[in-house]
Amino acid sequence: MNNHQRASAGIRNLLGRAEKLEFQASASTSTKSSFALTFTKPMNGDPDRPLDFVVFQNQNDWTIQSGYEEKSSGLYLKYKVCVCVCL
Repeated sequence: MNNHQRASAGIRNLLGRAEKLEFQASASTSTKSSFALTFTKPMNGDPDRPLDFVVFQNQNDWTIQSGYEEKSSGLYLKYKVCVCVCL
């Protein structure tokens, strides 16, 4: 049985130019803890081309299945590009 709990909160239009700040957290029997903080900024005012800056940490307990624990943390940038193909 996997008892999973999640929580999230966010602020839209943070700096007045459609930026977003979101926080997500979760925990379960296999995931000791997990969180992500995401700041999203539309590039050139276009909401279809956002730039995301993400800070995250995950901690998993796999000792029952395979005898190890896993912890990962870091940050990354993600940029979404819309490509139109006209034939």
